[in-house]
Amino acid sequence: MNSKQKRKLKILIAIMLILLTAMISAYLTFFEMRKMRTITKTQVETERIVETRYMLPDQNPNPSIDTIRLAVKNIEQNPELPTGCEITALCIALNYYQPDSIDKVTLSDKYLPQGAIGEVSPETCFLGDPKTTEGLGCHAPVIVQAANNYFNDQGLDDYTVYDLTGTPFVNLFQEVANGNPVLMWTAGGTDATQEYQWEINGENVSFLNNEHCRVLVGYDMTEGTLTFCDPKSPDNYTTVKASEVQGPYENLGGQAVVIHKIKDLNQ
Repeated sequence: MNSKQKRKLKILIAIMLILLTAMISAYLTFFEMRKMRTITKTQVETERIVETRYMLPDQNPNPSIDTIRLAVKNIEQNPELPTGCEITALCIALNYYQPDSIDKVTLSDKYLPQGAIGEVSPETCFLGDPKTTEGLGCHAPVIVQAANNYFNDQGLDDYTVYDLTGTPFVNLFQEVANGNPVLMWTAGGTDATQEYQWEINGENVSFLNNEHCRVLVGYDMTEGTLTFCDPKSPDNYTTVKASEVQGPYENLGGQAVVIHKIKDLNQ
């Protein structure tokens, strides 16, 4: 092989190496992009079902609609769930979106996290048994979890449940104006002042007795009233002064939960 042939061979080898390097680089880039798309899809799917806490934006306290009452059907917690106002309130909301889809006892037995009083936090479990008068209750994150447990079990991926805890009182009205009933933690009859306290893993846990969860379904800005579906009431609607609700709501940390039906982006 003469020098000219050797030079051509070197050039050919160099070209082949360049092409091989380009092919390897393209393959690695494709693999990484595919991996990123897979991760993104998983994250989107997870965000639909994982507990989500957010505060409504600091919007105008006067919603666009002055008076509204959603067509929500009340469900009484008694006699089956004497201390289960929270899970009954969730049942009211679920049946608003899907009429006659679930009963309160099944929802409580199958989907509500429960634990022994003094051993668990109301942020993670219902304290005691809602079927007994000795049960205490739970906070908003537990109801979010119960709702997600139900949606996941039923394969319902077009609903998202939000923990609105910390949302200013007046901002909740816009949710109702948008057609979404809101679960609110207030007080049953009087302010929730009796406090239970214990320690779990070195952390102090407390629960205010007489707290009560009901579903905000309407308001009248002119009259200054709110309309609820109240698990403790035999009436379908209960109307009270907004001023009587705001204090207990704020004293309990502004706890609220709402369910949104995900709209079809193609519509």
